[in-house]
Amino acid sequence: MRVVRICGLGGQGVVLAGQLLGAAAARQWKFVVQTQSYGSAARGGASRADVTVSNQPIMELAPPRYDFLIAMSQPAHNAYIAGLSPDGILLYERDMVKPSFEGRKVGVAAMRIAKERFGSVMFANMVMLGAFCAVTGFVSLDAVKDELRERGVKRLDENLGALEAGAAAVAH
Repeated sequence: MRVVRICGLGGQGVVLAGQLLGAAAARQWKFVVQTQSYGSAARGGASRADVTVSNQPIMELAPPRYDFLIAMSQPAHNAYIAGLSPDGILLYERDMVKPSFEGRKVGVAAMRIAKERFGSVMFANMVMLGAFCAVTGFVSLDAVKDELRERGVKRLDENLGALEAGAAAVAH
């Protein structure tokens, strides 16, 4: 079983990123559970999405540890870093988060990339999702792109470009 937690502030697209990741994972894994939580004040409140995948039925909706943490804000990082497995991977918004994790971590300037390349920070979630796919191989970038296309999201070209920009930002 592998678990991803995506966290940030309401309005950063955390829930959408989790839904896309969960649907993309369903294309590649046998069993997937995607859950989400966000504060009643959507913009600026706490927001998180979890994706659990396994080759066997998933019986636990809230695993005590996760293998991957994607942190889009400092408060979210602070709230959830303790649940990241010591051998897990932290992806964090480099301009907003000072990581306290001692293990493997990758900083991505997702908001800056989104603003400079696509004119809006609203694409930062796709930048982070693209970086996550490239760093972890958890799901393929193509599977996430297929999900975006099938959902008929607005500004599809920018969203697809943001995924690519995120993957390119962490390419070595």
